[in-house]
Amino acid sequence: MKIYTKIRIIFVVAIIFASAFFVFVFIFDNSIQSHNTKKRYMQTAYLALESMKDKQANIDSYLNENSFEKIEDIDSILATATIQNQRKIHKGKVQILRNKNSIYLMVHSKNGEMLLRDTLHDKHWLYIFGAYLLSVLFLVALYLWLTRSLLPLKILEEQINEVAKGNLNIRTTSTSNDEIGKIANAFDSALQKIDSLISSRQLFLR
Repeated sequence: MKIYTKIRIIFVVAIIFASAFFVFVFIFDNSIQSHNTKKRYMQTAYLALESMKDKQANIDSYLNENSFEKIEDIDSILATATIQNQRKIHKGKVQILRNKNSIYLMVHSKNGEMLLRDTLHDKHWLYIFGAYLLSVLFLVALYLWLTRSLLPLKILEEQINEVAKGNLNIRTTSTSNDEIGKIANAFDSALQKIDSLISSRQLFLR
């Protein structure tokens, strides 16, 4: 098995493991978030009901601190949203809606209704996806760097094959200071000595 094939296998396995890790993080984090989100939604729903009952109550600062955005154009969201969950609470009803990739908290009461978009949910999945994407990009960049650094070795292999066919005019000098460059230069020195010995022998035979 060639070294390039081995490297590809290693990086494919690394990407698979990275993907499996983020799937595990997604599932584990989702279970924790669902519990915390439920408490957060219920607390927000009760405050929303109180604010609709008492018009002087202002919960804007609370909404900002807890990553909720009040939606004014309710009808346009409700037209395409799907109900994920709903529950009746004291003097009202709470619905959790999904519209595209966003989650909304809908609070109904006899005093009115309020629609809130959960911006924390949007950011949360963005962070996880961003971390996964960065990990994959890092592995791809590492793979490209490694294969590029091994390119001189592939060239040296081709040159050695040419020498094996009897072509001693090949030169394998390298300006690189790594191990591959040292091997190439050592091999080139050996070729020059062999070429010199052959030339001396031919002169002697004359």
